[in-house]
Amino acid sequence: MIIQFMFNIVLWGYGMQITRDRINGGKRLPKLLPKVMLSLGVKLVIVSSVYVYVQGIILDFICSPLNFQTYDLEDMLWDLPHTIHEIYTHDPASLIIFFVVGTILFYITAFFLEIAIAKLADTGSILEAFNLKSIFRSIHAWGWKKYTKEYTLILITVTILFYIGIIQFDIPVIDYVFDTFLMFLIFVTQFMGIGAVYAKMKAAEAEKLE
Repeated sequence: MIIQFMFNIVLWGYGMQITRDRINGGKRLPKLLPKVMLSLGVKLVIVSSVYVYVQGIILDFICSPLNFQTYDLEDMLWDLPHTIHEIYTHDPASLIIFFVVGTILFYITAFFLEIAIAKLADTGSILEAFNLKSIFRSIHAWGWKKYTKEYTLILITVTILFYIGIIQFDIPVIDYVFDTFLMFLIFVTQFMGIGAVYAKMKAAEAEKLE
């Protein structure tokens, strides 16, 4: 359990390295820097946990009156059997309200979390990841419509890649290699996408200061 957690921290830390490298104009995957990966990985866990915790509080406020468990749409997608059970045990009106509000909440949380992660990768500062004024200023400098379009494109790409993973092969080895490749592709797409978007925001901010 602890080993798996530490592995995830280092892995996420490398994702942050990818984001930082992309912000600085990198085009390829950066080399592994264990100390940097560990530091950024721990910071990412802290930042993501706070954002998700706030989302959870809001979602719990919504779920309780509708008699839903406190989990968002991402959890629903990962646990489809349980999701189907939830659908059949609730009235249509409650389900629609939960689905719509949950989708909006998930989108908004991730919308700002992406830039928070980019700022963390760029500066290494946890405080910058919670500097909402700076996050709003960065998005505004480049344009809310442009960011919404780019962010949605990343989200759609990741979702498509995730569902491609449903494909199963009769040969276990091929199936494993295929799934591993897809997970890696999703991983790189997310972190490199964040870096590419934030690089444009930084450039837009720099232009406004000139």
